[in-house]
Amino acid sequence: MNDISKASEILNPVDLQVLGFSLDWHHSYFYESKYRCLVFRDKADSIVGYGYIRPTEGVGPVAVTSAEFMAPALATALKISSGQDVTEIGYYTPGSNVAAVDLALRLRMKFEPFVFMSTRPFGRWENYIFHSAALM
Repeated sequence: MNDISKASEILNPVDLQVLGFSLDWHHSYFYESKYRCLVFRDKADSIVGYGYIRPTEGVGPVAVTSAEFMAPALATALKISSGQDVTEIGYYTPGSNVAAVDLALRLRMKFEPFVFMSTRPFGRWENYIFHSAALM
């Protein structure tokens, strides 16, 4: 995407549905970086999510409007990321994101646990992959 305002217009509805709040500042940061943004669509060509591919070693954040889209969206992001000049690829997933955990197991990825805590409930974690806990 060439225009951050257009990107926010497309991505904010996904954020609101998945997390309950906008991540405009997140998208601005990624827009200015060398991250590559993927937009996922369903068969009716409706936007159902987005994902970022980092220039080195990773995928995320990834957000999808329904858990049914997580496995194909994440698999696509990993496949595109693997085409880069990287030695490792990974992502941070909540343990409740069954599709992401299943994919990691199928691909024989290594698990390195971390704990993310909040003072308030939010997010549909089956529909979200972190970039990092620090940016939440």
